[in-house]
Amino acid sequence: MKKNLFSLRGKACAFVSLAAGAMLLASCAQDGYDDDERWDSGVSNTQLVTPGVDEIVITPNVDGTQMTISWPVVYGAGGYDALLTNETTGEVLVDSVFDAISFVVPRTADTNYKLLLTVLGNEEKNNTAGEQVVKDFNTFAVAIATIPENTDLTQYFTDNPVQAQESGDAVYDLVAGGQYTMSGIVDFGDQSVMLRSMAENATITCADGAYFLFGNGAKLQNVNIDFTGNTANGVLTMSDTPNAALSTEALGYKAAGANQDGFVMTNPVLLKNVNVKNLKKSLIYGNKTNWSLTNLIIENCIIQLDNGDNSSCVINLYGASNGLIKDLSVSNSTFYNLQENSSAYFMRYGNSSNAQPNKIFGTGQNATLSITHCTLANTFTGKDMANNLANTNLVTTIMTDNIFYDVYRVYQFVQTNTTRTTTNNYIWWVKTSPQSNDTSRTDSNGNPLCTEADPGFPAMESLAPLDFSAENCGANFTPSGVPADNRAGDPRWLSAN
Repeated sequence: MKKNLFSLRGKACAFVSLAAGAMLLASCAQDGYDDDERWDSGVSNTQLVTPGVDEIVITPNVDGTQMTISWPVVYGAGGYDALLTNETTGEVLVDSVFDAISFVVPRTADTNYKLLLTVLGNEEKNNTAGEQVVKDFNTFAVAIATIPENTDLTQYFTDNPVQAQESGDAVYDLVAGGQYTMSGIVDFGDQSVMLRSMAENATITCADGAYFLFGNGAKLQNVNIDFTGNTANGVLTMSDTPNAALSTEALGYKAAGANQDGFVMTNPVLLKNVNVKNLKKSLIYGNKTNWSLTNLIIENCIIQLDNGDNSSCVINLYGASNGLIKDLSVSNSTFYNLQENSSAYFMRYGNSSNAQPNKIFGTGQNATLSITHCTLANTFTGKDMANNLANTNLVTTIMTDNIFYDVYRVYQFVQTNTTRTTTNNYIWWVKTSPQSNDTSRTDSNGNPLCTEADPGFPAMESLAPLDFSAENCGANFTPSGVPADNRAGDPRWLSAN
């Protein structure tokens, strides 16, 4: 990438365009030197020394959306060459030469970064450049512990109960690429827990009856989960003994107009970069308890089901008298089933009337359901995509840039009285029965819910379980034709070939 030289004079500031398309503000208050050379640093005929790793300081701003990268001045320098890379995505963020000794960039949580910094020589002073210094750093929250490889997580958390935190998650690291087992239930109690690898996905192999039980938020990140042979109700199962402090009464929602006696998880539920193999029951399970979620985020996941003989939904709040998800975001993910199933829904609430957000969160409260850039195949072939969702203008439904292949009655996810956005969705039927409502119904702006187009996916009979050792876990749903031309579906498949 071509270098750009940015000269800062006096108090003038320059905005520098990042490779990522964001804006970078070169700090003026900490100039390394003045171009007018109104003073002499006294350093000449010297090989300069680049600031060391410990001298390079990373400082996040108050809300954590940006960070300042700074280093001490090197007198006699001709500038500083900085190359900053997001190691998690492989994106080059900064590739520039600076006269200043700091710059500001956008900060992304849970990301690994690498900075290459070199102090440049100064021909006028006969100073030569210093050696390049490499600083690796990350924006992951600090973990309570790193769990050793080959550990049974059920036994580990029995011996080491989750530590309560005054705020935020109790974070536990898994060794990158490590192998783990679960012999039974892992109970997080009422503390929000993040279980993660910071780089290559760790793999958890679950025995029959193993699952994560949680009572106020849970986060899984950069993990593979093998549920082969498992008969548990859900990967993430909500507690059936809710904390009274999370009731709609205790949280003040009933005083604000709610009319339901239920419980609300105030902390998010997150699955990010999670791959699940041979899931026979639910991904998220409400445990027939009156739970509502404030946030459910599923991002960059591959969920492979092996579910042909039961009614367990992927997102399953059924069996309770009330409960909903206030903010649902499913993005950049793939869901596929190895079997035909005419009994399960993709998403199901317990009661459509009591799933209205104002009945749980109070008067005037809204909900948003968003599925974007996802690929769904065979989930499910004979039952509606959704069931018991609230049909009210208090809900915003966003369904864009998706491919639905052998998915039955997608329109049941997009209730007619909600505020609806449905653009660039494609649907194709093989084992399912075509439904005119999927293509004839429109969103709030007149766009169709879906457009009929064959993505050319493999037949169900040729699909295989995930292979965690292979790229993209061995799955491949690269689309062809119109869906590919319009960049629909899980983005990983658009760049797979």
